[in-house]
Amino acid sequence: MRTTSGKARTKRWTEAEDEAIRQHYEEKGSKYLVKLLGRSRSAVQGRAQKIGVWGGDPRWKPVEEEYMRERYHDTSRAEMAEYLGRSIQAINHKLRFMGLTEQQSRPWEPEEIAFLRDHYGTMTCEEIADELLDRTHEAVSLKAQRIGLAKRIRIIDERERDWVIENLGTISYLNMSIELDVGISQILKIAKEVGHRPRGTTRLWSEADDRFIRENYRTMKGKEIAAALDRTVPAVRTRAKHLGVTKRPETPQRRWTPKEEAIVRTQWSKKSAADIARILKRTRNSVIGKAATMGLKRQ
Repeated sequence: MRTTSGKARTKRWTEAEDEAIRQHYEEKGSKYLVKLLGRSRSAVQGRAQKIGVWGGDPRWKPVEEEYMRERYHDTSRAEMAEYLGRSIQAINHKLRFMGLTEQQSRPWEPEEIAFLRDHYGTMTCEEIADELLDRTHEAVSLKAQRIGLAKRIRIIDERERDWVIENLGTISYLNMSIELDVGISQILKIAKEVGHRPRGTTRLWSEADDRFIRENYRTMKGKEIAAALDRTVPAVRTRAKHLGVTKRPETPQRRWTPKEEAIVRTQWSKKSAADIARILKRTRNSVIGKAATMGLKRQ
């Protein structure tokens, strides 16, 4: 067992704990055992699998498994978890169990790789992920490692350092990093060294700020909006989410008609969700969700 100085060893499982899992997991589930044993839910679930105990948590329905197979390539784990009402960890475990590993994820497009090569080292993984839609910062970091990219850190010289100090408080950290083409962490480090503190982050969002985000979020880059509003990229991203604005174009909600529901009911066991979606001119996701609410199961 790996140990490091100052860190406690991993708590070993006792025979009494294993016996408690065998007695209660199937009937009462992991939440009950979390309170009983004082362990995390993931630890209880992992231990139950290791000692061969199953069925403690809601069983996976065929419609859920089909949803994961069809949406694995273009839907994030968090979106799957929210849609299915399960934890992200449960989604990850189920994907591994179904053989849907990371190697099967959506391939990277040549233009995405080119953007990654051009900006890795001058932008954070979070910023790159913000520009590459439907990519997580973990995926960006992993791809960079796989293609052999290393952080290209350019150190600010004395003349640039003096310029940063001179403009602290008048030019935002983000705009400074853009102007000098360096990571924002170097600007933050200089500000900290000279004891400068930026204005509080509690500045309220104005109607003009919100209107600017609504009008430009889908056409401008995140850091461009942040620079225009003198905000951080994460702040802009959080505000856009609060306003219900996404990078994806909005699609109007369409009510389900009795005729469409009848088609789903009669075809669910005969055709794939994608085929039904093409017939109804809807998305696979909406068809799968409708089948779930109707309680339909594959034969």
